[in-house]
Amino acid sequence: MQTSSKAVAVVPLRPSFAVINCELLVSTALEGSVNTNLEVLEAEVLQLPPVERSHLLGRLIASLDLDPEVEEAWEREADRREAELESGSISAIPGQEAIARLRR
Repeated sequence: MQTSSKAVAVVPLRPSFAVINCELLVSTALEGSVNTNLEVLEAEVLQLPPVERSHLLGRLIASLDLDPEVEEAWEREADRREAELESGSISAIPGQEAIARLRR
């Protein structure tokens, strides 16, 4: 396996939702333990160095089958919000304040 010394940062620009369909494979081991391909894969991935996990995360996110219409709608919404901030018609507030307002 080739390693990379370059870190990859994944920054979500808009909300994303993914549904993952996992087929469970039941182990017939005498101890009755249940394993899945996903659990084995997860254990292996968690042993990778952080840089490799970050690279894998970026590739997995990029591989999601996204709906082009939804992506275009989020792009328009992001552009609209950015224009409002730049024009001064709205102002940014700290994240903690926004969360506090939502909890009221």
